[in-house]
Amino acid sequence: MPTEDLGYCDRCEYEFESTRQINHLPGGDNQYCDDCYQQELEEAEEQGDHHASIHSYSYKPRTLFYHSDGTCYDRHRPIDGVYELMMGIELETELCDENYISHGANYVNSMADGLVYLKEDCSITHGFEIVSHPMTLNYLQNHAKRYEQSLDYLRKNGYRAWKTSTCGLHIHVSKKSFVDAKHEMKFLYFIFRNKKALIKFVGRQSSFSRFDLDSFLGNGPGRDDFNKPSVMEVVKGVRKNGDYVPGAYERNLAVNRSNEYTHELRIFRPSLRFTTVLAYAEFVHCLFSYAQVMTANDALKKNALTSFAPLLEYAQTNANLYQNFITRANNRNVLKAEQEDK
Repeated sequence: MPTEDLGYCDRCEYEFESTRQINHLPGGDNQYCDDCYQQELEEAEEQGDHHASIHSYSYKPRTLFYHSDGTCYDRHRPIDGVYELMMGIELETELCDENYISHGANYVNSMADGLVYLKEDCSITHGFEIVSHPMTLNYLQNHAKRYEQSLDYLRKNGYRAWKTSTCGLHIHVSKKSFVDAKHEMKFLYFIFRNKKALIKFVGRQSSFSRFDLDSFLGNGPGRDDFNKPSVMEVVKGVRKNGDYVPGAYERNLAVNRSNEYTHELRIFRPSLRFTTVLAYAEFVHCLFSYAQVMTANDALKKNALTSFAPLLEYAQTNANLYQNFITRANNRNVLKAEQEDK
């Protein structure tokens, strides 16, 4: 017997005995048992409706921030006055058979426990985009087991990301985390000056993530090349003469700077293998830390901004933190590719 009146399934009138048996469609008031909930989802899809738990492209929930100690807050909280680097991961995936995407979507929404939400994307015909809330690298490495299990489930049940032409993986980094404009400038400059090595590392070159520094600087067609701003001026948002820096000419670049609070790194080839996602996130965190400690002398005399090798050497000094990044860079012979380009 139920210990309290929890009501009935609005479809089959099953009397609920536990709140864990109750399911709600997003945006709806009706409550369903597990079987009826699944039927509702499948019938909606058969009628051409989008899966109720896959939101529209414009959907933006309240942002949650997942910190290194495993806690979650509704704001980016500083630790001893320092804002840890937060990364939000957008991973697109397609189902490569004719089964309903509701099964995979429902599993991810249930398993990931609020860390991610699902969205439509115009490039995806039979799948969805998995969008994570911002998190630290430590959280991803040590507290995101459910996220890992979600990706593993999708990969074993017909979903693909790596071997598709429609999917991508983007990582947003919090602008607030950079200690100053020089730190941010070095981070961005490194990405655009290491095209060959990064293409080898991530496994793709795409028109949706072009290494076009001029366009990043806002110097598109019809604009005066002679008066283009520097990366530092872009970071500060103002020219030395006091003029405002123009917006980015386009967003389909290695880094999209048009977001108010984040830089979006668009270079990564998507994968449902968690170790690959970790390698990408560790690379971003490593570059963030490296750019903070790198000096002007390092940049001038050691090619610290124009070579991948010093970054990998830096990663080796903290190998436990960056093991997936180091392993992937070595397995893909990134340094060899860099040398062949010279």
